[in-house]
Amino acid sequence: MTTVHKLKYHEFEVPGVCYSICDYFMATFNLDPIKALLHYLPTDTLPQPQRPLKIGQFHETTSPSPGEAFDEHTTHVYVTIAITDLKPVNGAYIFLEGSHLLQDPKEKAICDVAPMILLAGRAEAWCGDLSYTYLTGGGGSFITLVFEKPI
Repeated sequence: MTTVHKLKYHEFEVPGVCYSICDYFMATFNLDPIKALLHYLPTDTLPQPQRPLKIGQFHETTSPSPGEAFDEHTTHVYVTIAITDLKPVNGAYIFLEGSHLLQDPKEKAICDVAPMILLAGRAEAWCGDLSYTYLTGGGGSFITLVFEKPI
């Protein structure tokens, strides 16, 4: 059952197995890169991600138009875990290199930036102040963990 229809993906109610994947990720993966993005020390305990989790599936679209970019909450760090391979043919993000350093990240040209290719089971951590755009493909599925930066 689709809970939310977004511009580039459908967001679904989270089945119990997704919480198991989240728990496995938190217990097994090296969390130091996420701690660094949150400005934690390596010895600090990482808080649990916000609940409920988000699970999504990219759908085909002709939007956004070339050059259109988005960003998220600058106080959040996101971890995208690929349920299926995420690549141009089935939906993926294009992160705009250096966009977090610009006053207006949407001015960043995107034509020379390579898309994220994330194999099933792999994860990508990124900050909400990093701008991105979408590719037109659809079908790829993912879980997003959201961590709040300390004030």
